[in-house]
Amino acid sequence: MSVSVREIDLGRGVRGLEIENEQISVVVSPDKGADILSTRHKTADFDPMWKSQWGVRRPGALATAPNSQTAWMEAYAGGWQELFPNGGTGLTLHGIELPFHGEASVSAWEWEEIENGVRFFLRLVRSPFILERKMTLKPGEATLVVEGRAENKGRIPIEYMWSHHPAFGAPFLSGDCVIETNATKLIADPGNPGKLLRAGVTYDWPLVQYEG
Repeated sequence: MSVSVREIDLGRGVRGLEIENEQISVVVSPDKGADILSTRHKTADFDPMWKSQWGVRRPGALATAPNSQTAWMEAYAGGWQELFPNGGTGLTLHGIELPFHGEASVSAWEWEEIENGVRFFLRLVRSPFILERKMTLKPGEATLVVEGRAENKGRIPIEYMWSHHPAFGAPFLSGDCVIETNATKLIADPGNPGKLLRAGVTYDWPLVQYEG
């Protein structure tokens, strides 16, 4: 089986895209952030992504809160988001209000099929960026390749934060789960470090002193 792309029904009037080959099936929600909702290994019938209890919701079907963080969480189905041009707490940049976790993570993305996958693209409204994300599968392998590009179409340089926000859950996260990384430092978020770390403190990975 070569790589195929098809539209699927995610329920509640939400459409999805399934990109699959013999080994892996990847489900994306193009109308809400191009979220990656599932990365299921077919042979093992195993998906490491976390899913929220309330599941996917049709964009615009829920009257969201005026606070952008609460609104983001109401629409959060789990999975893997792309955060741009900011992440975390909303802020004002060059006089423009940017929402929690960035406009890209809640926008509808356009898409087109390409060789072995899909190209997603988006023009932001609150900042002059064009985003592109290519998601391809290697035929015969359980490998998802994600490539991104951002272009500022405005007249002045603009600071941005560009990150990916995957959430993993059971059964992948268990006592047998091991994280392998070449990272040497962990820097706690200066604004929202959670309850276990001190804001803005740098720790030597993996030796982290919890502050609980």
